[in-house]
Amino acid sequence: MMTRLKERAVNCRFLLLIATLILVQTFCYGEPPALKFMKQIGVGWQTDKWGWMSFVAFNPDGTMVASDASTAKDDVSGDLTLWSFPDGRLVKRLPVRPMAISADWKYYASAHGVAAMKTGELLISVADNVYPGYAFSPDSRYVAESLSGKGIHDPHVRLVELQSGKQVSAFGRHGVFSIAISPDGLTLATGHWDLVTLWNMFTGERVGVFRGFGRYVCGLSFSKDGKLLAAGTDAGSLHLGRAASNPASNRRSPWRL
Repeated sequence: MMTRLKERAVNCRFLLLIATLILVQTFCYGEPPALKFMKQIGVGWQTDKWGWMSFVAFNPDGTMVASDASTAKDDVSGDLTLWSFPDGRLVKRLPVRPMAISADWKYYASAHGVAAMKTGELLISVADNVYPGYAFSPDSRYVAESLSGKGIHDPHVRLVELQSGKQVSAFGRHGVFSIAISPDGLTLATGHWDLVTLWNMFTGERVGVFRGFGRYVCGLSFSKDGKLLAAGTDAGSLHLGRAASNPASNRRSPWRL
């Protein structure tokens, strides 16, 4: 009797160990994997070269990829490069560091300003001692521009209609570190030192504020339905805010952490 009980105890411990290993593997590695490797595009830097890739975007039909990937092993320029997908053929290289690309791929933004993708013609230019940030509206009609640096005065944010170059609105008393436009094209989110401000981007009315990040808010992104806002800090933390309704149409902030 005692022998059978010991055998059952051993079997139970063995099964518990196997179950634990399975759970640990599931939580640590995920089952099934979320992403599957398809193809490497670009060359990649040599290990003794300093540089990194920090920008990537697909075109609307998924046949091209934009990045700041190198075209040669000793290339650490960070220039905007356009690649065919999925074969990975270099299509075009522009001598700018990309910051944003419009949804229709007609415009790109860099530290020099906003330019036409096809011709490279600058539509909005920025001085060398100014640090800009950009976000294109979902319909590619407008671009929100934030400026900081020496000689920049209020307002620090403005909305420009790309086709006409007309300034639609201008607001904000502080420089920002990140900027994003909601999917409905009405709300602009700006990240400051340790807070995020939400604006009606056409009127400049402040419609919501997130506080208490404790770090620089360096990245912002709305969910596809516009009900969530993700904010990333320079310390690697990620914060999510939820909207109960469209903040640009509500004087009281419906956003909450």
